[in-house]
Amino acid sequence: MKLSQCAISAAAVLGFAALIQTPPTQAAASAATAVGSCLANTTEADVNLRKRPLAIRNEGATAVYVSCAAQYGFNPQVVESATVVAINTNAAPVEFTCTLVDGALIASDLIFFYPKTITLPSNGAAVMNWFASDNGGTTFTGFENFSCLLPPGVEINIVGFTYY
Repeated sequence: MKLSQCAISAAAVLGFAALIQTPPTQAAASAATAVGSCLANTTEADVNLRKRPLAIRNEGATAVYVSCAAQYGFNPQVVESATVVAINTNAAPVEFTCTLVDGALIASDLIFFYPKTITLPSNGAAVMNWFASDNGGTTFTGFENFSCLLPPGVEINIVGFTYY
């Protein structure tokens, strides 16, 4: 192959790579079921967690901490919100608490913690959202992780975030 043909081929490959790395111009979502995104924070806590195709559920008698990582989106430039969807299978409402851990261990001074508590209705679902407006208008980093205290009879179904 001639040098000029190699240069043209390389330019075409680089041009295509730049094109596919262009961030989306409208909002997109990166979401996944919790069973592939969440783990108990200890092996002892894992004993009471049931991992089903659509959720991870606490079937024990005490609350356990679960850590979840949202799947990284396609080249997120600005993350607008983060989300956890949970279902309460109990006959009474329960408090559900999660902390959005925003950032990566690349620089510990760039990790932010945003705790939130909601009430899950009896035998019902609720969505826990974090918006940029919740933290003074600052958008998130693109590395969204969650630490949730999962009460007995509660399951996490989806974790994710929206971005553009």
